[in-house]
Amino acid sequence: MGDKGGEANTLFNMAFLERSQGNLQQAQTHIQAAIEIIEDLRTKIANKELRASYFASVQNYYKFYTDLLMELHKKDPSKGYDALALEVSDRSRARVLIELLTEAKIDIKKGIDPTLLAEERRLQWQINAKEKLLSELSTKKETPEQLLTNTKQQIQDLLKQQRELQIKIRANNPEYADLIYPQPLTLKEIQQQLDKDTLLLQYSLGEKRSYLWAVTPDSLYSYELPGSEKIDKAAKNLYNNLRNPGMLGVSPEEMAQAANELSQLILAPVADK
Repeated sequence: MGDKGGEANTLFNMAFLERSQGNLQQAQTHIQAAIEIIEDLRTKIANKELRASYFASVQNYYKFYTDLLMELHKKDPSKGYDALALEVSDRSRARVLIELLTEAKIDIKKGIDPTLLAEERRLQWQINAKEKLLSELSTKKETPEQLLTNTKQQIQDLLKQQRELQIKIRANNPEYADLIYPQPLTLKEIQQQLDKDTLLLQYSLGEKRSYLWAVTPDSLYSYELPGSEKIDKAAKNLYNNLRNPGMLGVSPEEMAQAANELSQLILAPVADK
């Protein structure tokens, strides 16, 4: 029917079902396809508030995928699923950063060739119009099959033109392209940005389980942590103590206890290693 949002939601539900039945590889295939759709949809929403709102509404896709990959890693640590989970987590953050930059009204289009920007808008408008037409035609029983086929082909042709334009924009304006069409970093690319004395800690908080990745220029360690509710509670307790220790009558011992409680949850695994 051309309802890409509905397709992504269906794929997400299929991934959830496959995982519940122990079919982890099939679940991975479905959730990966769902995420590709939602990232494509994000670029097609013109209104920045709607775009940020939409992306916030599908963050559970990334959480599910991360948790699934770490489950696969637990079953077979040799396959590098923990590295892929780190990349998915980083991918989610990259998309959120784009929305924050846009909402902050940073002029990321400054210096871009106006002709390329106009062509970008024209293609997106045409793609949106054709997809809407396809959705309308698909709901009518009397629609000729050939018309549906032609409309689908027109959409594919427009998408091809859009991809070619993205390549041209990236070649001429890499800064703009990196923000609008970000390429997710691989583990190797992340490690290349670290010096020998740097340890990168990246967290992903989940309802049932959270995860921590410790990255150095030549190693990766991953850890399973408690769910977000337990970590949030400890973090807020320490924050409240630090914010106004005098008014709350917090003793140094209580402050140290609150800090130790949080560090045991989020740092102890790395310290032990």
